[in-house]
Formats: sequence, structure tokens, C-alpha cells
Amino acid sequence: MYSKIILNNWKSHPGKFLLMFSALVIALVIMTLLSTLHYGLQNYFLGEGQREKILRELQVTPRGSKLNLSLLNLVPQPELSPETVEQIAALPEVAEVLPTNTISGISSLQIGLLGQIFQTDALLFGSEWELLDSPQVSKTQWESDNEPYPAVVSTKLIDLYNLSFANANNLPQLTEANFRGAEITILLNESTFFARNDGETVKLKAKIAGFSPNTKLLGLTLPDKIINQINSRYLQQDKISYLDAIVRVHNPELLTAARDKISALGLDVQTAEKSLHTLESVFTMSGLALNIFFALMMALAGLLISTTFLAKITEKRHEIAILKTMGLTGTNVAQLYLLEALLVGAMSSAGGLLLAWLISLPLEQAINSLLSNLLTRPERLFLFAPNILFWLSAFTIFISCLFSFLPARKAAKLDPITILSK
Repeated sequence: MYSKIILNNWKSHPGKFLLMFSALVIALVIMTLLSTLHYGLQNYFLGEGQREKILRELQVTPRGSKLNLSLLNLVPQPELSPETVEQIAALPEVAEVLPTNTISGISSLQIGLLGQIFQTDALLFGSEWELLDSPQVSKTQWESDNEPYPAVVSTKLIDLYNLSFANANNLPQLTEANFRGAEITILLNESTFFARNDGETVKLKAKIAGFSPNTKLLGLTLPDKIINQINSRYLQQDKISYLDAIVRVHNPELLTAARDKISALGLDVQTAEKSLHTLESVFTMSGLALNIFFALMMALAGLLISTTFLAKITEKRHEIAILKTMGLTGTNVAQLYLLEALLVGAMSSAGGLLLAWLISLPLEQAINSLLSNLLTRPERLFLFAPNILFWLSAFTIFISCLFSFLPARKAAKLDPITILSK
């Protein structure tokens, strides 16, 4: 019976139904897109795997090291000895130690890009394969001793170039395709910017095998044993030493203990824990702001629903009076309007979520197209998690029912005798 009355009401006044439906749908679409985008970015930066990785890693450097001043090896730096690395690896909290070494002289690189030959000074770093976390580079490939040597470029370097330098100077954007497989000539004992030569120039060949977010920003990363061979064979440096090391503990609970023990060895230890907590705070505050914004939008939509229901009740007071004379109680009348509000909220939820998903598809494609040259970007920006969709839908229905309560109560209190006597 209720459903038939509600359906007749919608047919006789489709404009009022569409007004309530549209208000809820528009608010829900906006909030669904913002919430799923927020969740997608949060999952990318603070996903369970990413958080655990951050909370398991420490960066260890010799005390007094200023790596930012050693771009061209012009400033002698404190070194991390193999014996110290062994001491760290022997700690019970430590799962693995992944040191980074470098050549003991100056070097520059020649590479062909975009039809041009570029030459610039750059450091050569050495790394173990486990540090790379690069799907493009296999362990067998990294352990090769043959020229051209496998090399890895930092993904951050390409992204930095595309976002800042290329945009500012109206230069072409670079992609993985520009680099992967490109041959690089390594010029040992030669500097492009400084009039310095430590001996006869030695030319070596390398080929870019992949990209990694974990390698040094300004330089080229080769297998660590290749760097040791270069130091010994061409630069007469047989002593093995390291710039720094990434230390991974068995689980995040051991991070503090490992940090304290490594610091006791006279080393500087840095963790990304503080940065992680800062990022978590940013997402927490932005999530709170989204919730407040959503509540305000839904409150405005709810006021529109309340006003519309009051207008409907005023127009249909004679019909309500007749229904009461036919046996409907005030409670029945209130239930009628609350059921209508529930149906409006449910239909708006389904329509709003579906429309938001449809809108997210071209938006995702457009944003990915704009960010196509970035190597570090989320696979999915709009992440439609079931729990988020459930709460958005539930809150929409709740608002629809809440703001129809007073109009329904007013309809329940209408006196049929007073209305029909006029």
C-alpha cells in the first residue's frame, strides 16, 4: 500500500522527486570522487607494504659525512669500512645490510638522448641487486662482468627533470623509452665542468637496464663489484670502502633497538619514521576535512529535502486527511514519508556511486595521460574500496531520513477534521 501511494506521489510531482534525488546524487558524486582519490593516494604512500618497508629500513652513514658536497669527489668524505658493515650485519635485529660504494676519482658520462649527445659530470655508484627493487633488472643480468655494464638510473631524477626543468624551459619530456637500452660512455679521470684530470682518460661502456627509486639521485648506479673492479684496475685503489648503507631489520618493532646499537658504533643513523608520521598526519587531517565538507554538503542537500517534503505535505494535506479518515494513524502517515525518504536516499546512493565510478574512468585516464612521463605514480588514483562506498551510501540514506523526520512528524499531527472542514 505504502509503495503504491509513494509511486503515485512521484508520478504526480516528478519535479520534487528529481529535485531531492539530484541534490543527494550531486553531493554524493563529489564526495565519492574526492574520497576515493584521497584513499587511492593514501594507499599508494601509506599502504601496508610501503609502511612496513619504511619502518624496517635505516640509512647508515659515517659520522661527519656530507654526501651533498661530494658530487665530483672533490671533498674527501668519511668512509664506511667493510669491517663496520660486518659488525652491523652481525646484530641480531638486522636482516640485511646493503652498502653503496663509489669510484675513488672523477668521472663524466656521455649519452645520446633525443638525437643529441650530452656529456656531464656524474658520480658512479655501486649497489647490490637487492637494493634496487627494480622489476626490469634480473639478478643474473646484474651479476654480469661484461661490457656494456648494466646500469640503473634513479626514477626520481627523471621525474624531477620532467616536473621542473623540462616544464620551465619548454623542453621535451623524457620517458622510460628514452633511456632503457641506451648506451652510456663512462669517461674516468675526466671532468666536464672542472679543469681537473687525475690521469689518462679511460672509456668504459654501460647500458641502462632499468630504473629504481632506491638509487642515488645524481649519478649512475652499477653493480658494486664493477665499481670495485674500476677502482682497482683503473684508479689504483684496492681498498674497499662504502659511502653509506641501507640496513633492514627483521620487523618494525626492532627498528629502535637496531638504531641505538648502530649509533653506538659511532655512525649516523637516519630513519624515515618521522616523515612517515608527518605524512600520516597530513592524510588524517585531509580526511577529517573531507568528512566535514561531506557533512556540510549533505546537510545542505538535507535542508532541500526537508523543504521539499514540507511543501509536499502542504499541497497534499487534504489527501493526508482523507487517508486518516480511512483508518491510517499518525504513525502510519509518518512511516509513509519516512519510507519515501528512505527510498529516495537508497536510489540516490546507487545512482550517485554508479555515476561517480563512470566519471572516474575518463578522469583517471586524463590524469594518467598528464602524468604519463612520471615513473613513480599510483597505478590507480581513484580507489573504490567497499568500506568507503558503504559509509558514503549509509550516510546519504541517513541524511535523507533524518531531514524528513520533522516533515513526517508534522504530517502525522495533521487534524483531518480541521482540514476537511475548510
